[in-house]
Amino acid sequence: MDNYTEIRNKIRAMMGQKTPLLLTGKVESVGDETCTIIVGDLKLTDVRLRSVVNGESSKLLIKPAKDSYVTIIDLSGELRETEVIGYSQIEAIDIETGSDININCKGDTNIDCDGTVTFNGGDHDGLVKLQELKDNLNSIKNYLSALKSAISTGLNGVGISTAASGEAGALAFEGAMAGKTINFKNMENDKVKH
Repeated sequence: MDNYTEIRNKIRAMMGQKTPLLLTGKVESVGDETCTIIVGDLKLTDVRLRSVVNGESSKLLIKPAKDSYVTIIDLSGELRETEVIGYSQIEAIDIETGSDININCKGDTNIDCDGTVTFNGGDHDGLVKLQELKDNLNSIKNYLSALKSAISTGLNGVGISTAASGEAGALAFEGAMAGKTINFKNMENDKVKH
């Protein structure tokens, strides 16, 4: 007997007379931990979105998008113990562990690079984007260098003789600083919150 036949026979022995069903249907609605699926003319309610629906916060929960198609397994063979196991489109992924890591991903219709990952409830907002931080620090550095030069120019504009003029120094300073600004880029990566 080959391995596949042996595995099939062992699964049949474990299931007894029950024959698991695999079905494909359209998502009509999605709740917190269950959904309603339309399979042909049949409406299946309370289809589980995770293996065990027990109110525990520790979980892996994948929510399909409304009107998308899913694959359902029915372990009872009588449409009583149904669970979604395959997705054409995902609305959200919620991973909560017993530790400090919680990941909640939500996209428009598919999870992709636009999804959001949240750690520890997201109380500290998004992570800093390194390149934007470097650019912002360089902007401050360039501004301060220009300020140093402008102050020197302004002081030299005052002069050292009896004809020294604060107005001339101010004009020299303003001219040297013309067009100099500090421009900050948004440094927050709001797709990863911690």
